[in-house]
Amino acid sequence: MSLTPEERGQVQEAGINVIEAPVRELTIVDNAIGAFTLNDAAMHTFDALYSALGSSPRSELARQLGAIENEKNCIVVDQHQRTSVDGLYAAGDVVQGLDQIAVAIGHAAVAACAIHTRLNKRD
Repeated sequence: MSLTPEERGQVQEAGINVIEAPVRELTIVDNAIGAFTLNDAAMHTFDALYSALGSSPRSELARQLGAIENEKNCIVVDQHQRTSVDGLYAAGDVVQGLDQIAVAIGHAAVAACAIHTRLNKRD
């Protein structure tokens, strides 16, 4: 994910240093909260370290099965994580929402309960 020229100007104005090189190693140095070594071997220390959020959903299989996607290529689901394809559920970064592990776990729990209920009704 790259910053737009406008965003780049805003962070520079705020005095924020943005480093877009891949992280190779995280360490603790002196009293700094975090330091990391980049592929260019440069060491940077920070008072705070924040990684950018976002992801590119890998939802090709669901799309091939006929699931509806939104404009961001996220699978559209209902409140039970059901897709537009009967019996197909989606959770995590392939659906719209915060791309965080805790949210994905919540999606999975909701989907599991819905699947359990569906299977019990079939018995």
